Amino acid sequence: MKSEPGKRLREARKNAGYKSASVAARMLGFNPVSYTAHENGGRAFDADRARDYANAFGVSPSWLLYGEADSSQNGEAERSPSSVNLHKEEPTVSSAGKKAFLASLDVFELEEFWEMPDVFIKDRLRIGEQRARVLEVLGDSMYDPNNPTAPGSMYPGDRAIVDLDDVLPTPPGVFAVHDGIGVVIRIVETIPHSKPPKLRLSSRNPRYATHECETHEAGIVGRIKAKVSMLV
Repeated sequence: MKSEPGKRLREARKNAGYKSASVAARMLGFNPVSYTAHENGGRAFDADRARDYANAFGVSPSWLLYGEADSSQNGEAERSPSSVNLHKEEPTVSSAGKKAFLASLDVFELEEFWEMPDVFIKDRLRIGEQRARVLEVLGDSMYDPNNPTAPGSMYPGDRAIVDLDDVLPTPPGVFAVHDGIGVVIRIVETIPHSKPPKLRLSSRNPRYATHECETHEAGIVGRIKAKVSMLV
């Protein structure tokens, strides 16, 4: 018989917008076999693991373990309903436009959660629930050293907010792209009248070569909707 904690874990996962246990485990960085066993009740999970799951799904550990609504005894507070969890992912890499072959969304290792106001993510950026990711920018490909203050420039240490549901480069824009080795940030635009349809991937820094590929090779992960920068 399925355990009560397992039932609550499954409920929390579904309420957080994950369609299956395996998808949730991959996206959140949990071991899929262990997580599925915990959710199915085949294996019990302890307080430390309950805290991990609670943080991931926005519930309290005490509710997962015991069905208790008040989490104060465990020193945990439920997430504010006015904020949205953004998944913090692996940093981008500064490779120079290698040909891309992968288009999978599961290309990151989860590091931590960010929280930002719901009104900013959903209303201003128009990103769907659980579909935002945060990437750290590495390298100098997205700013021109000859014009470093140009609008849209991105610098090492900036954080880019990615919309996983916006993968079509019409209109053109800045996208997170998997190049077959890691995630890079590139300006992506369609090449008019190309047959078969092709895309042009370029950087702001002129020392990085422009790359052209067919649409199915581009490995687009999502459109960059905003960035977080340091003032100094």
